[in-house]
Amino acid sequence: MPKNVVLDVEQVKRPLPAYIIFSKKKRKEAVRIDPEAKITSLEMKEMWEQTSEEEKEWYSTLAAMDKKRWISERKGYDPFNPPMTRVRRLQSRLAREVRPPRHTSTTLSIYTASVKKEIKEANPSMSSKEIVKEAALRWSLLTDDEKEVFNEKQREDQKRHKKEKKEYNRVKEIIKTKGVIVDTDDEDD
Repeated sequence: MPKNVVLDVEQVKRPLPAYIIFSKKKRKEAVRIDPEAKITSLEMKEMWEQTSEEEKEWYSTLAAMDKKRWISERKGYDPFNPPMTRVRRLQSRLAREVRPPRHTSTTLSIYTASVKKEIKEANPSMSSKEIVKEAALRWSLLTDDEKEVFNEKQREDQKRHKKEKKEYNRVKEIIKTKGVIVDTDDEDD
């Protein structure tokens, strides 16, 4: 599971400086006159330098108003409660990243994994299918006392699965309700 994951959320739009407000207005005016018009940044700089101080002051006032807007919007902004339009995208992204725990192993599969290498070394020409058949045959010949070791490993695997499933469900619930994971490391490893 990911630890301390906070996905990017839609932030409050930053305030624009006076020069950018001026540039946007002049570009719109130029496009309105001629839709094919292209104004380079050097031309825009020259236009700004030729602008009167009174007009620059007006753009500075607009920038100050935009900064006030930004400050007031930031007060109500909580990155852990993103706007609903973004929550669904975050949920979708997190759902792909958070994987369910692997299923529990059977006692036979645990036993097969432990003897597979031994069988392969004794019979290098055996296919995987034949190795599994040989392991199943050996399993059937084991006594209950010999099988108990593998039964214990299987019970441990069930405990692991139960713990991981609980954590997985907790994270899925967080994703469903909030859209972000704040911290998934509740207990010490």
